[in-house]
Amino acid sequence: MDAIRREIEQIDATSTAVATAVEQQRAATGDIARSVTESSNGIKTVSDGIDRVSSLAAGVLEQAQGVETVSSHISTEADALADNTKSILRASVA
Repeated sequence: MDAIRREIEQIDATSTAVATAVEQQRAATGDIARSVTESSNGIKTVSDGIDRVSSLAAGVLEQAQGVETVSSHISTEADALADNTKSILRASVA
């Protein structure tokens, strides 16, 4: 009878150890799942930020091109005004 009782106790101890290991594995799996979810959310946040920066950069580029166009136009107008002023001054001196 003692041998049977010891076997039952050993089986009970083994079952308890397996149940504990299963619970620890379940907890570790839950932690991993939470970490993966948090990482995924972080990656999405970074990706959204990069998209916003890219969009803003495109807007800045467009505005810079507009400034360049206006600046070129102003330079052309300033040259024409200088030429007209020189012509007027020459005509008034002559």
